[in-house]
Formats: sequence, C-alpha cells, structure tokens
Amino acid sequence: MIETTEHKETEQPQKETTKEETLFAGKYNSVDALEQGYRELSRLVREKTPVVPETYDIDFSNIPELQEVKINEDPLWEYISPAMREAGLSQPQAQQVTEAFVKWQMEQAQTEHANFEKMGHEGQMMAQQVTHFIDKNFTDSERPMAETLTASVDGLKFLHKIATLSGEKAVPAGDGVPPSDVKSLKEKAKEMLSDPELRYNRNKQDAYNRLWKDISNMS
Repeated sequence: MIETTEHKETEQPQKETTKEETLFAGKYNSVDALEQGYRELSRLVREKTPVVPETYDIDFSNIPELQEVKINEDPLWEYISPAMREAGLSQPQAQQVTEAFVKWQMEQAQTEHANFEKMGHEGQMMAQQVTHFIDKNFTDSERPMAETLTASVDGLKFLHKIATLSGEKAVPAGDGVPPSDVKSLKEKAKEMLSDPELRYNRNKQDAYNRLWKDISNMS
C-alpha cells in the first residue's frame, strides 16, 4: 500500500496595505486635477455669463414694420433699459425682448384704433367731455398720466365714468364754427390715431390730446 503524503501549503495571511488618499476639495486626488477642474469651471462660468453692455444698441432696420420706431425717444425706454442691464441681459437678448415688446404695442395700437372707430360720434363726444374734465381737475403733473389713459378705449371710458360721476356735462357742439374746419381736425386726429407709435410715444400722445382739446374748444 502506497502512502501519499499531502503537502498542504500553509497560507499566510497577507497584510492589506491601505493608503488613505487625500482628496482636494472633496473630489480631486491631486493638485493638478484640482487645478484642471477649476479651469474647466471658470470656462463654463464665462460661457454662461452674458456680456452686459453699458448701453443697448437696438436696431430695427431689418424689420420693415418697425423701421419708423425710434425706441430711444420713448420715455418708457429710460426705465426699461436699466432694468434689462440689472437683469444681466446681453445685447442679443435685449434686442429680442425689445422687438417682442414693440410688436405687441403695435398690435395693441391697431386694436385700439379699430375700437375707437367703432365708437364713432359717441366716442368723439366722450373724448371731448373727458378732455374738459382733465383740463379742469388735474394739475400739470397729473395731466400726462390722465391723458395716457385716453389712448385706449377702456381708459377713455374709465375717465368718462369718473367725469360723469363728478358732474361733468357733455360739451355741446357749437353753431358758429365752419364744419369743414372741425372735420379737417378730426381727420387729422384719425390719421394720428393710426400711427403705431402713438401707443407708447409720449410726445405724440400729448400732440394727439392737444388736437382733441382744440376740437373740443371749436365745437
């Protein structure tokens, strides 16, 4: 009988050598990796942060329906442009926002023009009554705000209601004024009302209101 001798290898437990790694910024395992991460982050921040100009150069020359708009002459622009800079809008972003806003204003002006035309003679008499009411009851500092309301049918009706409740009487038409003179002024007022800029241009609004004041005084 042959005896076999088993040779069992005695496994010696190996000691695991663990080296505690130092992580920079809780993420990077070396200074070089940290520096590379910082550079990448800086690049992303620069790409995502828009360049805000000192002044916006809004150009409508390539938009036919807006070519006549002089945005820099609009008093409202004096308030809008600083707000856009504060919000961090870049030149392209400001251009896009302004285009959308002005187009909306023009659409509103066209809608109001159609609404005024529907009112016909009643609307003209209402405008005369409101004009007299504003001249009699509002100070020089209050008048521009009140006249701004007359640029819309709803605003005109609102002031007319206040004027009526305050006892303002409708202005009767006079007999001593040549009809052609009054008619020509009303045609001019109608032409001014069709101007898209009337909706937001304070100078044109004042001129329109002065014209209706003249018509009221002649009627």
